[in-house]
Amino acid sequence: MYKEKGIIAFIDEPEKIKETFSKRTFGIEVEGNQYQQPMHFDCVNSRIEQLKDVKVGDYVSVTFTIHCNSAIGGENKKLRYTSLRAGIIEKLPFAKIEDAMAPFKQEELETGKTQA
Repeated sequence: MYKEKGIIAFIDEPEKIKETFSKRTFGIEVEGNQYQQPMHFDCVNSRIEQLKDVKVGDYVSVTFTIHCNSAIGGENKKLRYTSLRAGIIEKLPFAKIEDAMAPFKQEELETGKTQA
C-alpha cells in the first residue's frame, strides 16, 4: 500500500460499470507535484461510502494500491489500464503545517510576543 496527502480538487459522480461493480473517482492536489495536476483515485464498491464524509477543499490522507488490468478490445487489440485504488481516506485537520501555526503567528504580529 502507498499513502499520499493532499487537498481534494474534485469528486465525480458515482458510475455503475456493471451490476456488481461501481466506482467513484476523486482527485487530490499534492504539494510539490511538478505537473500541477491532481492525482486521480478510484473508490470501488463499498469504498465509495467514504467520500460522503469529505468535500472539495478538504485536506486528506489517502492509502491506495496500484491496480492494473488487461482486456481485449475491438480488432483483438490489447488494452491495458492502470488506476490508483483508494483504500482508506482520512480527513486531516489542516492543509499545511503553516495553516496550523497561523493563529500563533497572527498573535505574534499583534502583540510582538512569541509563543514559548
